[in-house]
Amino acid sequence: MKKILISMLLSVTFALPTLAIRPLQKVWTVKQSDSTSIKILVHGEGGRTVFFTSLDGKIIVKGADNNFYHAVIRDGELRPSTFIAHEAGDRTAEEKAFLAETRTEKNMHLLKPATTHASHKAPHKAISASTADGLGEFNKSGMGGIKSIGKPLVPAIMVEFTNKSFQSTTTPEKMSRYCNEPGYNEEPLCVGSVKDFFESQSRGMFVPTFEIIGPIKVDHSYSYYGRNEDVDKLLRDVVKKAKHKASASISSKTQQQVT
Repeated sequence: MKKILISMLLSVTFALPTLAIRPLQKVWTVKQSDSTSIKILVHGEGGRTVFFTSLDGKIIVKGADNNFYHAVIRDGELRPSTFIAHEAGDRTAEEKAFLAETRTEKNMHLLKPATTHASHKAPHKAISASTADGLGEFNKSGMGGIKSIGKPLVPAIMVEFTNKSFQSTTTPEKMSRYCNEPGYNEEPLCVGSVKDFFESQSRGMFVPTFEIIGPIKVDHSYSYYGRNEDVDKLLRDVVKKAKHKASASISSKTQQQVT
């Protein structure tokens, strides 16, 4: 089932934009070498270097020694400073003065885009956040091919390879339930559908409906596309096959999405 879902969701991910609505974030408590602890949030969307923030919004990065430090920007990248990060109420006068002077959180626009493997780059139409830092602005839709606020119809392509096919029980009807059915729970530990996930994480602002296309069989093996992470070639081949599979069962709106 895992391989099947990876094959199908690859095409779903290709169509979806980077959501401008941030998902609910989990607070992590980490211990520092000076015996203190700090609560942090994880950030890493939009092709930027992964970083963290304190609960009051100070930018933090992890150092080579596994401590979490207040960040500075050097040569367009986030780097650890010499100050181990502490909760707001535990900061020394020197630490507070450093944060007031550097104000890294106000200068995130100075960061360079992270280097990305060529095969991982997505067309501007497919993925585009509403702000330059890639994180997006709350209550403002992303600028991708599918708006990240609203109730869009999203094509989900079931992909088979010359040496790997779907199980007989994994039908388009089943995958439609997996993607769309409220409270879907046909697999162990499965709580809700893909639609449920996006609706929950976006606080009800992004509620897609997935239209299943396929199965579509590409002309090469599973390992052929896995070599050198050639995702772009797989996507091109899948879309080409999907366009030729247009039928009455596929809505005109979905045909436009895969074109």
